[in-house]
Amino acid sequence: MREVFSCSAWAVVPWGLYVVFAFLFWQPGVQHIWRNPPLAFVFFGIVLLVLSAIAFFVLIFGMAAFCIVFDPSSVGAKILWFVLFFFTAPFGSAIYFFASYRRLAPIRSEVIDA
Repeated sequence: MREVFSCSAWAVVPWGLYVVFAFLFWQPGVQHIWRNPPLAFVFFGIVLLVLSAIAFFVLIFGMAAFCIVFDPSSVGAKILWFVLFFFTAPFGSAIYFFASYRRLAPIRSEVIDA
């Protein structure tokens, strides 16, 4: 499962870069660099979203389940992680993966394999 979560977390990274790039260069109703975004940019965003939608769900539910069941943090820390999960959707889950899961998952697998 670690590889699946890793691929899912890395799928969030290009989507986040796309969102930041789109926000910087194109905002509806605002005179900005692009009046209308190029069709290729819009098409790329749609394809990226469709391909990463499954990864988003896997990451969100996987990190939430890991946080509830296996994370030895305090209840307050878990509540803060869930607030981050709720308000930032896949980005909070990716942050949790890179911050906690990668550190805790090998420890948990060593205990199970022992």
